[in-house]
Amino acid sequence: LSLFKVVNGKGEKYNQGELLRWLSESVWFPTNLLPSENLQWIPIDSLSAKLIFNYKGLSLFFKVNFNNLGEIIQMETKRYMDEENLETWVVKCGNYKMINNEYDKPKKI
Repeated sequence: LSLFKVVNGKGEKYNQGELLRWLSESVWFPTNLLPSENLQWIPIDSLSAKLIFNYKGLSLFFKVNFNNLGEIIQMETKRYMDEENLETWVVKCGNYKMINNEYDKPKKI
C-alpha cells in the first residue's frame, strides 16, 4: 500500500494515454505490433508508416520512423497529458541488442 496516490485516472482520455504507452512499449514485445483485426500499418514512405490501433471504440495513431535496418527509432502521436491538453508525444528508441538469442530489442526508449 502507498501513502500517496500516484495516478487517479479514469475515462476515455486516460484510457487513450494508457493504450498509447502500451503500444509504445510494445517495441520490447514486437509480436504485439503484428497486423491484426485491431492493428494495421499504412506505409508513408520507405522509412516511416502510420500505425493504427482500434480497441473498444478508441482509435489510436502513431507515426513510426524506422532506420535502414527496419528497427523502430521513433514513434510520434498526440496524447492527452491532462484532461484538457492534447500534446505531441514522442518516443525515441535505440541501442538495439539481441536478447536471449531472439530478435533485436531496444535497450533504450
